[in-house]
Amino acid sequence: MSTCVRLQVKQLKDALMRALAETENVRARGQRQTEDAKKFAVQGFAKELLDVADNLTRATAAVPEDAATSDPAKHLAALKDGVLAVEQIMHQASPHVPLCPSFHSLSPARCVSVCVCV
Repeated sequence: MSTCVRLQVKQLKDALMRALAETENVRARGQRQTEDAKKFAVQGFAKELLDVADNLTRATAAVPEDAATSDPAKHLAALKDGVLAVEQIMHQASPHVPLCPSFHSLSPARCVSVCVCV
């Protein structure tokens, strides 16, 4: 085999090895990015749920124990504000899901909220 052919074989082999290494690097990077996206999506969702829980706590705290015997309009307005804050956060947490005040359920088969308005 001539030196020119040997040099071409060596160059082609080097190019092939570099291409294989780059392909493996791209695959590994894609896998890491997918795992990171899943991890951060769950963290964001958990934070949104904490915001919802905080606002529900505020809404229930807005109605004092003596609400039945005191001015209900003032307490009802505070309760409504708390519930509206929860609704707003729910819309922010899942903007692609239509929320219906009549009924909501979670479909385990599809893992999305399903709105059934009756």
